[in-house]
Amino acid sequence: MDASHFAVTAEIRRLLALWGGNASRVHPELVDRAGKDPGRAAVPSLSTLHRAVRRDLSRGERAGLKSGEAARRAHDVFGQRPPTHRNAVWEGDHKHVPVEVDVEGELATPWVTWFIDCATKVVTGVAVTAHAPSRDAVLACLRIAITRTEPFGPVGGLPGQIRVDRGKEFLCATVTAAMGACALPVRDMPAYTPHLKGTIEALNDAVEKMFFVSLPRYTHRQTLTGGPDGGPGRPAAGLRGVRGPAAGLGGLVEHPPPPRRPERQDPAPGVAGRCGPAHRRARRAAGDLRAGGRRPHLHDHH
Repeated sequence: MDASHFAVTAEIRRLLALWGGNASRVHPELVDRAGKDPGRAAVPSLSTLHRAVRRDLSRGERAGLKSGEAARRAHDVFGQRPPTHRNAVWEGDHKHVPVEVDVEGELATPWVTWFIDCATKVVTGVAVTAHAPSRDAVLACLRIAITRTEPFGPVGGLPGQIRVDRGKEFLCATVTAAMGACALPVRDMPAYTPHLKGTIEALNDAVEKMFFVSLPRYTHRQTLTGGPDGGPGRPAAGLRGVRGPAAGLGGLVEHPPPPRRPERQDPAPGVAGRCGPAHRRARRAAGDLRAGGRRPHLHDHH
């Protein structure tokens, strides 16, 4: 095959998958195979192979060969759903909050359970729990989302459909019976298809980048060399429970930092006096080498 028209073949794709998408390692493999089989086509140069890989493989395919299927899906393009009216479809999910909070004297990372209206992008119900998500959080969040009277609302009501992602908390018998009493159809999305409920997934991603990262004791904060946290050493917030309005996360309350004690900043009484010039001269006269004194000799004792 002419090097100017070299294309990525099925064999090269298999070698790229074997070597993790590393074309520089695939090239000597092709040279070795060509040396063992004189009837094979000439192997192009390494630069030609790199150009062919960039031309014939998409960015998603190259990312998948290097890092796997999850990396390939990050480059997929999905179409938007057609616009609908308010309360046509809700989406529900759990979100782990990467922030340490004070729960009765112990540090814990809470969970958020919420529903969002896909047409208006309004969060209709929120429930914050200090434990892993369970049916009590789903039921509390569902009650907040449906109720339109004070202190909830004015958004809410009965949706035409609720999309979830195979979570056992949303599909348990108790929650199913509660949704069935309100005639709420629940659509269970297939596994590993977050794009089928992209509204709630976009909310989960945005709330961490735009809100959680600003809270004290954020656990995903960047670290310094050696591992210590690069964020400010602020106290943990307190978790007051599920009592906030439906559209906010009012359960997280930031406590003010404790006042700094002056005794940790100023030297203890008497320390400054032991560092003065008179004290250093007395130490030198006594032969203290750290203060510049003279090393004693044997004739000094006679």
